[in-house]
Amino acid sequence: MTKRPHLTAMALILVLVALAAALLRPERARDLSPDDDWKLRAVGRRIQEKERIAGELIDGRLTLFEAAARFRRLNAEPPAAPPPLSYPGDSEEERLCRQVIRWASHRLQERDPGRANDRAAAWEEELRRHKERHGTVVLPDAPP
Repeated sequence: MTKRPHLTAMALILVLVALAAALLRPERARDLSPDDDWKLRAVGRRIQEKERIAGELIDGRLTLFEAAARFRRLNAEPPAAPPPLSYPGDSEEERLCRQVIRWASHRLQERDPGRANDRAAAWEEELRRHKERHGTVVLPDAPP
């Protein structure tokens, strides 16, 4: 029920960020031409897919590492998203796992607020154990 407003708000934020970037760097304003609206549609589709993947993690149909591999694949699709540098971690793979945890915990917060923090802590612990066992984060190949 709250999914549609959440996606709409995220799409609106993306448009506002693009407009702000154009104002700060007018030479980039051409990037906002109507011919490039495929970029906004692609980003909207990416958001929907990440929401779906987060739901699959919450429901136990994907592991944290499978979800992170799928996020990596999505981030690489045109227009490529920047790497998730705002998340802590020693590698892109670890930061991707934290990106997934953040998406899933936000989604779970909407569905079951009482479980969101506990599940996020459990995923963080799973990530810590994986890193301890392997020395780094190893992601499986994402399906096409």
